[in-house]
Amino acid sequence: MSEKLKFRTKIDWFGLTIVLGPAIGVSIFTILSIIDTAPSSSQVTPNIMLIISALVWFTAFLSFGFTYYIIDNNTLTARMAFFRSRKVKIEDIIEIKTQEFGKNILGLSKDVLSIKLKNDGFLNISPKDLDSIINEI
Repeated sequence: MSEKLKFRTKIDWFGLTIVLGPAIGVSIFTILSIIDTAPSSSQVTPNIMLIISALVWFTAFLSFGFTYYIIDNNTLTARMAFFRSRKVKIEDIIEIKTQEFGKNILGLSKDVLSIKLKNDGFLNISPKDLDSIINEI
């Protein structure tokens, strides 16, 4: 197979919570610091909080756009935004099963495709179209 195939991640309530939860929390703290009702132990200026809030929101939106899976030249690459990436050879895959939740998911959904590898390792991904990626593997 010489064609590069790209699969989007599925986004559900789980992914929205892990990505937007921190952004909303930082935004609330930013608003509180701007209207000067933040806890008195906080010595962070509103300008710094606005910058931090903008960076957290920017990172959150990057997570939505840059979490995907690529099958190319007998290799499966899973990418979680710019933070994590993992490549596995298709021939190292022993078993594929679906499950809810999992450890170290490279994706934004509770619906996980758990891939068992020859080296007793696992790759947990959450593609939007499970059937298509399973057929390609």
